[in-house]
Amino acid sequence: MKKLFSAKKKPTNHQGEMHEDSKLLKKFNRKVLSKYTQISTTNLLCIVTENYLFELFIFYASVKNSWTFFPWHIYAFSPEKATVSRINELKLPGLEAVYLSHTTESGWAENAALKVELVEKSGIEQGIVSDLDNIFVAEIPELQLFLNENDFVFIGAPHSEWIMQTSLWSFRRTPATIRFAKRWAETSVKREFADASGLPFALNDYGDDELSILVLAKEKKNGEPHHQCPYDVQANIRPFELERDYLGYSETHMGRAKVLHFGGLRHKGNESVEARMKVMFELFPSSETAFPLYLDCANEAATILGMKPISDTDNFLRETKKIIEKSC
Repeated sequence: MKKLFSAKKKPTNHQGEMHEDSKLLKKFNRKVLSKYTQISTTNLLCIVTENYLFELFIFYASVKNSWTFFPWHIYAFSPEKATVSRINELKLPGLEAVYLSHTTESGWAENAALKVELVEKSGIEQGIVSDLDNIFVAEIPELQLFLNENDFVFIGAPHSEWIMQTSLWSFRRTPATIRFAKRWAETSVKREFADASGLPFALNDYGDDELSILVLAKEKKNGEPHHQCPYDVQANIRPFELERDYLGYSETHMGRAKVLHFGGLRHKGNESVEARMKVMFELFPSSETAFPLYLDCANEAATILGMKPISDTDNFLRETKKIIEKSC
């Protein structure tokens, strides 16, 4: 903690309020803003391949629009050199693509498991790892701030079968966390849900005193179908009913949302904004209240990629809903 007073400096006996002395107030404000407001940048890490570029830029738009106070930087790691070059040529503020050597086949499961290797290979001392199907509706720097006292921070999931979620987690890079990440990667190979499947087995192999781990989860309330999970309001889980109020988004059982997770979306409908929104209505009908937000992000992503955005968004959402309802 910074010392507010030096032992050698004699306190001054000021009269009245500081704001009544414009020179003293200006000097004090300058001191506060120059010495006491250094906030560390939150590092956001993800894996991207060419067929997930639309998802990357939707994710980027959601971060840019929601993280308005805390500084952030997105590192998009890719095993494809051409994809790295394409992203970096855009020179988007706060987004940097980094090549990550990877020799195995490239598919959804392999890319998901590749996230675990970021602990060792990213070269970043601490940061938050995210799936690209997350949409931020709040700033969550606490996932990195908690690393001051923990090696890993995981979020809780809505269902007891997967109580620890790997769609969003953070790490600090140490010899111990690198060793654990290697074991986690080993247990994730060839499993259906990759890193999510491997994590429980990897943790079971480790003693409680070897790593400091924090899981942002709570016991399920009596009679509730889901755990509260503000960092994983998972739209593909049932029952699910997303609501919007003056404070933002919330789900009846999962609670107030910090992050909307459109699990299972992957890169479906990435050929156009129209195709993507049709998929959203089909897969996540109970998330309709968040579709204007998602469409805004998709439009931003489309503009970045040189795709055609939707101009009349309200009318488009109404008409798309009618089409989907008639086809059901």
